[in-house]
Amino acid sequence: MRGRFKESLARKCMIKMLSALSHCHTSGIIHRNLNPKNIMLGPKKTNFEQLKIVGFGSAEHHQNSDRLLTEMVDFSFYAAPEVLNGHYNNKCDIWSAGVISYILLTGLLPFEDHIDQ
Repeated sequence: MRGRFKESLARKCMIKMLSALSHCHTSGIIHRNLNPKNIMLGPKKTNFEQLKIVGFGSAEHHQNSDRLLTEMVDFSFYAAPEVLNGHYNNKCDIWSAGVISYILLTGLLPFEDHIDQ
């Protein structure tokens, strides 16, 4: 990460990322591992028109949003508490997007990572 973004750049990034997530969720896809490593930018790092979400290896096709998923797939501090508790739906991606937004605006992690590496 290169530090914090100006608010105008962070806003452009988040609009594009949330638009892509909306498309995924409308198509019944839950990413489940959204983090900065899975956000690809084009050659100009401040132009978010080419922003892409990648890393769908943990994704789940999930049409019924009333049925909660129980498989734990993401142990990082980007994971929603519901994922860690094992009862979640597509809203877990929105939590992860919020963590990314915080990082873009502050250049800091919102929580300490207590996982031994």
